[in-house]
Amino acid sequence: MMDVDPETARRNNMSKTKESISQLEDALHISTQDLKYTSATIQADLDRFQRQKVADMREMCISMARIHKEWCRKNLDAWEEARAEILKIQPHPNRQPEDIPLPTSPTSPNGPSSPSAKIITANESKK
Repeated sequence: MMDVDPETARRNNMSKTKESISQLEDALHISTQDLKYTSATIQADLDRFQRQKVADMREMCISMARIHKEWCRKNLDAWEEARAEILKIQPHPNRQPEDIPLPTSPTSPNGPSSPSAKIITANESKK
């Protein structure tokens, strides 16, 4: 049944609309509080995750440095052992005399790839 009086119907509609607005404002307030709580919780989890990530990265880097240090130590030991074994080798009978200086590095100007070193070596060996 519908009211015949338009003024009463309008007042009822206004009353229902005001009640609806009030309920929606309350729901908005509750939703805002829920959103703030959820945002704070998520931010706390993100902060914890960031701290844990930094700690994990630090531990990984420290572990990697320790492993690398040990690997370098073993590598150095192997090279020192190889050097000791090489020094034990007797000189070859056809080796050049000791008074002729040998080049110290392949990249030096008087290295074995240098033509002048070959000429000097050949000339000095004729002496």
